[in-house]
Amino acid sequence: MKKNIFATHDALASELATEVAQRLSRAIETKGHASVAFSGGSTPKLFFSKLAEHSLNWAAVHVTLVDERCVDFDNERSNARLLHQNLLSKLSSQPVFHTLYKGEESVAQLNERLAELPRPFDCVVLGMGDDGHTASFFPNAGNLPTLLDLSQQQGLFGTEDGPDGEQRLTWSLAALLQAEYLVLHICGERKWEVLQDAMAPFNDNVESAELLLPVSVLLSQTTQVKPNGTPLDIYFAKNC
Repeated sequence: MKKNIFATHDALASELATEVAQRLSRAIETKGHASVAFSGGSTPKLFFSKLAEHSLNWAAVHVTLVDERCVDFDNERSNARLLHQNLLSKLSSQPVFHTLYKGEESVAQLNERLAELPRPFDCVVLGMGDDGHTASFFPNAGNLPTLLDLSQQQGLFGTEDGPDGEQRLTWSLAALLQAEYLVLHICGERKWEVLQDAMAPFNDNVESAELLLPVSVLLSQTTQVKPNGTPLDIYFAKNC
């Protein structure tokens, strides 16, 4: 369990890129392939650029997204577009990219298609919103209990509308917690305050799920709270 706190976003991005590259390389050496799920948003852009600088057998890496808006690739809000612009387009060899959103494809068809994605993930890089959401686990989502159900067997779900009014696709909490290694990548003082709020119930020994932010439910199943939980490191910089 580590809380990695950096003076600058650049230093954070460099260290996180090195850590992820090393973990993917070790997985390739061990299994012949690696798999990773990345998050969207503005925070990981610099991390993606730093990761692109690492020598890595990208052709042996399977890449997907933690979650995605149900918008076309040319939409500026597409996480697939963001990942392509900031990472994939900068690589000399291409990984196997498993996109989440494909037009009118049903969630059942999506799960069937992504059954070929090697899991559990070797690495998952998560973000967090000011409302305490991670992945597309929004506090106001009508199907939030399903998304956070640890006994859930289905990997991917559609979500109720988030605050931006867009439908989304997301990996379930159960699927993410199967990962070999999780990262929570956050920047800015407000995000740090939200993280402290998310950890407060555990510090106060409060167990009621009604009092937990979505990211709190994630944290409760990781080494940040549970010694034998899924390994999770926090990477934080005050300035973005």
